Order: sequence, then C-alpha cells, then structure tokens
Amino acid sequence: MEFVNVVAIAPSDDDVRERLRVDAQAARMRAHYEGWDERLTRLLGYSDDRVVAWALNHQTPFPAWHHGHVALLGDACHTMLPYFSQGASQAIEDELVLAEQVAKAVRGELTVADALAGYSDRRAAHAGVVQTGALNNRALFHLPDGPEQRRRDGAFREHHRESDVSFDWIYDGTPLEDDPVPQAT
Repeated sequence: MEFVNVVAIAPSDDDVRERLRVDAQAARMRAHYEGWDERLTRLLGYSDDRVVAWALNHQTPFPAWHHGHVALLGDACHTMLPYFSQGASQAIEDELVLAEQVAKAVRGELTVADALAGYSDRRAAHAGVVQTGALNNRALFHLPDGPEQRRRDGAFREHHRESDVSFDWIYDGTPLEDDPVPQAT
C-alpha cells in the first residue's frame, strides 16, 4: 500500500480551534478547493472519506529560551506557522548555535548557565522575526478573491517571488562563530 501525505490548509471551524485536532469529513476539506487546478482536486479526491484536521496556532515569540541549566530549542520555543517553510531549518540553526555555546562550557570558557544564555541571545531575536513573518504571510496568502488578492497575484507574477523584499537574511541564518566574515570588496 502506498501513501501520500498532503497538507491542505483551509479555514478551521470552532471545533478544530477548540480541540486542536479532530477527525473530519474529507468532503468539507475538498469543498475549500473547488475550482482550483484539476490536478490538485483530483489528488484530494483520492483521500479517505475522513481526514485529520489540525489547528494552526501562533505563539508570541519568547525573548529568552533558557533558565539556569535548561534550554529549549525548535518548536518548544518558536513554533512556526508554515508560511515561510522555516520550522526545521530554524531548529537546525538552534542546534548548531547551542552546540557552539555548550562547547564553550565544556572547555571551561563559560558556565553552563552563561553558555545557554548566549545561545538564547544569539538565536531568539532572529527566530522571533521569522516566526512573526510567517504569521504575517498567513494573511497575505489567504486573501479572499478580489482586488487585493489580484494585486498580490500580479506582484507575485511580476517579481517571480512573494515580495520585492529580499529574504536572504532568513536563508543566511544566524552566523556561526567559525564562519569566515566576508570582506568588503
């Protein structure tokens, strides 16, 4: 038997928002995509009659991810909505910076508490901006049909991307200490 996992994002109802995860009728999910590309609607038509509906919730960015000898990373401290596709990469950045900071504690350069504070200081603001950007993209990506949506679609086509703003700062990530600093030419 073969399976394909499809994530189809649609407005949730009160039951999903309250219970966070519910068993739902696939027909209700498919109705949100009526009139879309035939390849998509055909793919959604292959699902079972029941699907799982999950609530997507936003968390206000935490300014600090540590307390004493305990630190959080990944979704535990910066849950990401899927509108920047950055959840896993932000967690990987957390791991790399945390490893650098813990290595300093192992070498005796910092206490464990100071190493974890340094990790939080280096990562929390950047991940918080990405988190907030994903939240802002939710509204942009879910505009109802109409003039605002057509302007957005026109801008996407014109720029061949989501915005005329550079997102390189996201993909460049948090600098690691052993990264060479680029020299201005």
